[in-house]
Amino acid sequence: KTKKSKIKVVIFSHDFIDSPHCYGNHFFSDFKEWFKFLDHIIKNTDYDWYIKEHPLSSKQTKQEIQNLKKNNLNLKSIAKNFPINRLNKIGINFVLTVYGSVASELPIYKINVINASKNNPHFDFNFCINPKNINEYKKILLNLEDFKKKINLNDLYTYHYMKYLVFKNNLFFKKPEKYFKI
Repeated sequence: KTKKSKIKVVIFSHDFIDSPHCYGNHFFSDFKEWFKFLDHIIKNTDYDWYIKEHPLSSKQTKQEIQNLKKNNLNLKSIAKNFPINRLNKIGINFVLTVYGSVASELPIYKINVINASKNNPHFDFNFCINPKNINEYKKILLNLEDFKKKINLNDLYTYHYMKYLVFKNNLFFKKPEKYFKI
């Protein structure tokens, strides 16, 4: 009999001095509260846990990561410059973020991303996991072995089309300030 491999989860940290509410309120008042919640989840699950530092981490973020690792000796670090397109090669099943862009970057590699907020740019799309509240978030995290979301690639492509071609490159309006004065 072969032993089933453990679920592998990576926490993608946000920078703690960055604006935690740029999209509105989340399930947690700030990233430190999110870490406190995850500390409890880590201690109550039998997953392989990893953390990936934000590429632009402040001193405070590095300290909070160290505190979380000190409280959870089984939490391993992934280098902040580790290429995300290789996460599936090391068997990562789930990634956690509050609202990070990783939610729209990893589904193409068949990695489920779970947001800790319903106020995120990806909420209306079906390529990542968007719990409606903290209770649903907790239930999902405690039962990952029973949870696998089918990633809708058409939604992923639509999201990127809208984000990069329509809005970023002003596909329809060459000088949007002319039409949308503040």
